[in-house]
Amino acid sequence: MTPRLTEAIGLSALGEPAGPETFAVPAGNFLKSGLPVWLGLYGLNLDFPAFQGHFEGRPVLPALAQTLLAKDLAGRLWPELDRTSAIVSAKFLGLVEPPAVVSVYAQPPAAGPGPGQWRFQLTAARAGGPAGEAAALRLELSGLC
Repeated sequence: MTPRLTEAIGLSALGEPAGPETFAVPAGNFLKSGLPVWLGLYGLNLDFPAFQGHFEGRPVLPALAQTLLAKDLAGRLWPELDRTSAIVSAKFLGLVEPPAVVSVYAQPPAAGPGPGQWRFQLTAARAGGPAGEAAALRLELSGLC
């Protein structure tokens, strides 16, 4: 049985959260693991600060900003996870160009939500276009001791 998204929340850095038509299914075995998955949606317009100067004439969301979106989602769901101990792995698979809706899927460690290695899958869709893969991340998250 394929697990369902156990909670969907709409988050927005700038602009309105996207509607269901922009949802995308992550690639690989992300939803097949049997662990819960949470979804956050971020609407990013050209005036989002991370696009400024990266790159002139063709703005693209930097890899660090994509990583921070993943960390932001985990922190909104579990505020005690206020520290990224390590970026265990990061694959940036496609460009995120404005305006875009970035879907961030978060999966906690096998022990459940809390400190440990979290998996994230990011997809991005431009207005009126299909969603495509943006990034696959594993972050070691913890709280302050």
